[in-house]
Amino acid sequence: MVTKRRKIESHKLVISGLVEGTDYNEFLLEIWERFDNPMEAVFSSGSKSHCLEDMTMVGNALCIRFFSYSEGDRPPVVNTSSMNISPNPLEEDETFITWTHVVSGKSKKRNALIIERVQTGIWPTKIQEYLQWMIDEFVSEESLSDYQASEREPITVSIEPDPDASFMRKVMSLDRITSATVRIVRPNPGWKDLDDALGEEADESDAHYADVKMNARRNSSLSKDKGIIKEMARLDSQGDLGRAVVEGRSGEVSEKFSSERIVRHKYESLPVDIDGKIQSDESFRKFIEFLNTQK
Repeated sequence: MVTKRRKIESHKLVISGLVEGTDYNEFLLEIWERFDNPMEAVFSSGSKSHCLEDMTMVGNALCIRFFSYSEGDRPPVVNTSSMNISPNPLEEDETFITWTHVVSGKSKKRNALIIERVQTGIWPTKIQEYLQWMIDEFVSEESLSDYQASEREPITVSIEPDPDASFMRKVMSLDRITSATVRIVRPNPGWKDLDDALGEEADESDAHYADVKMNARRNSSLSKDKGIIKEMARLDSQGDLGRAVVEGRSGEVSEKFSSERIVRHKYESLPVDIDGKIQSDESFRKFIEFLNTQK
């Protein structure tokens, strides 16, 4: 069987503004089904366009398939036997597409997204934008009003990284920590826990998220046993840590690392068909297996 090696990453999905207890998968599926045709489901961002082609429930997991493309992307083709280069045979309104597979589901106490990382596909930040755009398109419809907890609070999508265990090990290995930033996304439980005053200010500001940053005094270090680093470790142990950035020094070497670049992940060999396209059914099965291992 021919396969392609792919990196699949774990991220956290938070949708605020919904009635408490709303099933994310049920909500997203109902929203997506409002599109009457594929053209309506095309979201353009910069030079690229993304389309959510399919959503299917498999057990308790929502299997999602995007395709992405850039209009006018028709590079020349080469005959690998003769090395003759000729114009691309595609028509003016045809172009190449890239598939991205995603699985959404409950992972113990939180909602997780398992995302295929494809260089030319749709990335987590763009998936967040796409889902937000899709919700904003239809949530005002009367038939969907039961999902929104309050007209005063819009339904807001956040996709945050799920840091790998090595992230906190890197933090604790630093000789000196000069700066640390933690992002709290509403309605994450830490929204109020980190600092009551901060949570109140964030609510009053109608904030999507709050970035808490602390800097050490000159020639000093942030404590690893209390304060923001202790809170970071607590959130990580509970599976609630999302975006976090730490700067410091190991000996004489300056270090800076982010949880967005140290995401929980694994590599899978995914089967492809005769045209080189990844076979979705088997790939989704492996994604769901990875989902079920999340803490």
